[in-house]
Amino acid sequence: MTPRNVLMVSALLVLPWPVHAQTATTLSAETSNNTSVGTFPQHDNGNDAAGNVSKLDTRSLLYPGATTRIYAHVMPWFCTPGSANCNCSTTSGLTRCNSHILTGYNSNDAAQVKKQVDDMISRGIQGVIIPWYGATKPVQSGATLKFLQEAQSRSPLFEFAAMETTGSGCAGNTQCVIDDLTYFANNFFGSPVYMRRNGRPVVFVFLSGLGTIDWNQVRASAPGDPLFIFESQATNDNPFARSQSDGGFAWVHPAQQTSTWTQPDFQGYLDNFYAFAQRSSGEIPVGAGFKGFYDLYASWGFHPPRYMDQVCGQTWLQSIATINSSWSSSDQLDSLQLVTWNDYDEGTEIESGIDNCLAISAALGVDGKTLSWGLSGSGQESTLDRYRIWSTPASDGQNLTLQAQVTAGGAHSYDLSTLPLTPGRQYTLYVEAMGKPSITNHMSGGVSYTPTGFRAANVDDATGWQSCTDTVCCGGRGGATTSLTADAATSRDGRAARFDLGGTTLYSNALWWNQVGGTWSTTHFALDFWAYVSAPGAAQAYEFGFTQVLGGRKYRFNHQCDFKDSGVWRVQANGGWTATSHTCAPFTANSWNHFIFHGERTADGRVHYQDMVINNVTYPFDVYSTPSTGSTDSVTVSLQLDGDSHQDTYSLWIDQLTLTSW
Repeated sequence: MTPRNVLMVSALLVLPWPVHAQTATTLSAETSNNTSVGTFPQHDNGNDAAGNVSKLDTRSLLYPGATTRIYAHVMPWFCTPGSANCNCSTTSGLTRCNSHILTGYNSNDAAQVKKQVDDMISRGIQGVIIPWYGATKPVQSGATLKFLQEAQSRSPLFEFAAMETTGSGCAGNTQCVIDDLTYFANNFFGSPVYMRRNGRPVVFVFLSGLGTIDWNQVRASAPGDPLFIFESQATNDNPFARSQSDGGFAWVHPAQQTSTWTQPDFQGYLDNFYAFAQRSSGEIPVGAGFKGFYDLYASWGFHPPRYMDQVCGQTWLQSIATINSSWSSSDQLDSLQLVTWNDYDEGTEIESGIDNCLAISAALGVDGKTLSWGLSGSGQESTLDRYRIWSTPASDGQNLTLQAQVTAGGAHSYDLSTLPLTPGRQYTLYVEAMGKPSITNHMSGGVSYTPTGFRAANVDDATGWQSCTDTVCCGGRGGATTSLTADAATSRDGRAARFDLGGTTLYSNALWWNQVGGTWSTTHFALDFWAYVSAPGAAQAYEFGFTQVLGGRKYRFNHQCDFKDSGVWRVQANGGWTATSHTCAPFTANSWNHFIFHGERTADGRVHYQDMVINNVTYPFDVYSTPSTGSTDSVTVSLQLDGDSHQDTYSLWIDQLTLTSW
């Protein structure tokens, strides 16, 4: 039988259970532009100024278990004054280059293309669909080829597909379309990243403006055996029923902004499209997500312009949510096209982010410990995913640590006394309103906060350590030898405590403890330390804990990694050991490893094991225990070394051992 009180700390850097990484960043990173577009002239057609955009996975807006492939529709036509093949003119104060408004970047720039693909991938986008404007237009054709090359460098994570449009001059010209598809076959289809279904290359066809084309002739003449995915041009237009159709894609359809304008029924259009798709077994449906439309600046636009209101991000969310009423994990939508990534002319771009018309402010309550926040603006909280509470030492002001997250739509306050902040240290706190995918994030102003509580730092260097080795004190068979030595050679901060275990009696243990406080009425605890071993296989186990005695009750927090018996982490609760789901393993030899154990004394007087953090990765416990009877108020930290069936002599180094309570 394994001796009582056997406990060990796992220190593998890669561990076989679910984890939640700690998050650290900077105030600048969380508030500055994190998109692929830089500064561009302010547009009043719905293009949001580039800012800090939510990088949550776009897939999270779809039904649970979605495997739908997500593509961005990219316009390859932007250039900057002075760049090659870029003709610019200014009329009524508006500068256009190659007939397009300025975005601050040149589409035909490999560095810019890389930034755009980086940005797309960070939002969960898996490929691009690019309209073809012909090989004779150097900006467009050059950008298209650069996107293909960039996609190839990301293979197999990123795909590329071409769209036939009137932009290459093929309106009403069947042979011109065949020539374009021949170019695709010679230059695109052979790429391993070209979009395929059932081994065949996929070609999208934007029918608007393309005129009458003999698709039977195109099918017979186009090389490469491509699949044709046709645009759905209106609410009752069924692209799956067209001659030679292999599928259909939805698009954004605004209404001209006349005196009788009303918001277009895009949900009705999409519902019809998905109904057509459901009735077209074997064909490929490609849905659409869009934020709105306003072709105020499009040189080809309507007068008055066409318009679809963004409704402060609601159009974006609703257009994608429409998918979820028609498709599910058991009936998957093949693909989703985001319309568009960067059509700044028509006001459909999501590259710079989607404005949800909100701002956030935060303040500390009169109780000195409750952080509250509120929203202002004409937008809705439903465009937010969560609130994130960040802290930075007031003396720093830049490096942020994520302290808590609160799901949007619920509480607008947080009890700061539950956070593991150093008592007496002044912090600046921020609350971030994190948008749903591609929606702009917003950060509150800083809030000053100084937590109260206690902190016993560098206990490994302190005097007052005591030990025992008998069976009554620490279990086992008794008779172990043990010692404590200050060691400067093996340390992180210039001096560590080396605890040694030896003896000849098998399964004999040594318990060490140090009283660090008296009456601490605080309720939350964090035991933080670094550990090092040279012979990880010698120990039966290690134990790390802390105990609060208050008002005649003893609240004991003891953590055990039982790696030579049950092989899992256990916590001491309700008179015995309670196993957790977390596998344990020996320390990594000759390496410092960082551990933090969090626990609380609950409002109803119970011990609550919250979690442990190993090398910045958090593993939850959420185990409760009833306290026992105690005597004099005190706070103690402890550790135990256990011998195994060989009772080999070994050492455990502990450094920067700190207990914080608040």
